[in-house]
Amino acid sequence: MLKSFGYVLSVLLAPVAATAGAAVPPSPAAVEPGGERLVIPFAPPLERDLRYDITIAKISKGKEQTSGIVQIVRFSRAGDGFVLTVRMLQGGVLALPGIDLSSAAGRDTVPEALKPLFAPISFDLDAKGNLLRVRDWPMWQKNMAAMLGPLSGLIEKDASKRAQAKLLLDHAMGQFATLTAEQAAASLLKGWPSILGYGGLEVEADTEYESADELAAAILPVPIPVVSHYSLSSNGPHLQLRQRSEGDKEAMAAALSQYFSSLAIGMDEATRANLRKGAAAMEGMQIVDEIEILFDRTTGLADWAKIERRATVQGGEEAIERTIIQRAKP
Repeated sequence: MLKSFGYVLSVLLAPVAATAGAAVPPSPAAVEPGGERLVIPFAPPLERDLRYDITIAKISKGKEQTSGIVQIVRFSRAGDGFVLTVRMLQGGVLALPGIDLSSAAGRDTVPEALKPLFAPISFDLDAKGNLLRVRDWPMWQKNMAAMLGPLSGLIEKDASKRAQAKLLLDHAMGQFATLTAEQAAASLLKGWPSILGYGGLEVEADTEYESADELAAAILPVPIPVVSHYSLSSNGPHLQLRQRSEGDKEAMAAALSQYFSSLAIGMDEATRANLRKGAAAMEGMQIVDEIEILFDRTTGLADWAKIERRATVQGGEEAIERTIIQRAKP
């Protein structure tokens, strides 16, 4: 049995969590005549570096773990849409937390084989800000495949167990690498998938709407139906969106069961037992997102957002991930 199995499992589930937790922008609402209409624009400033601070709190079993990311984002025009480029200044990924990439000394602490993880990454957006695809996806697929050996060494310190850790990562990343550029985008962009794609949304102020949508499958074998309730209000220089989204519990359970079964192929018995245990723990898992976003009235960019994801598993145990996204003042 791998001592680090819990951590390896969290790595395996990272793409699932990123996809399953991402908010689904609601379908357009029918606006009754006569009410005050509010429309979220999407006109980001072009060719300007914008700093965003992201704070992530993970709460489970009464314990809270907090981490931070500092990003520089830049929007460029591309035909009728946009290109979003994200560059990390501070933060970390997987087994390399808390790296300061704003200095040469900080960048030197990153192992050479893992440096591509911290390279700027670009995404195509449509005219409304919907996330379409990651750019240069074949390059990222190649880079991720090359990192599995060094990454398994960081995750599993015991050399005798490292081969099994790498096999687990091979299985998970192998599935991830088969995704298209469109499917992979939401899993590679922290926080932003939940605050993009609202451009053009027109509703009556202070009115609650319901929207039935579908969460893209990504590495999960089936899409997940999602029901959202949302409202939009005026708040000084901002438009304030509040949204609560709930995924279908039975569909989520079926998708996770199939995902864990696929990971178990070729594993030793101890690892298969741990995967079965992980699958059983997540049986009946319910994911609920509660989101609040302050959109700039002119640009439609989020100046501030809170994304709270609650995952409740069988027996009532709850895990919370709370992400705060704050645009820094110029």
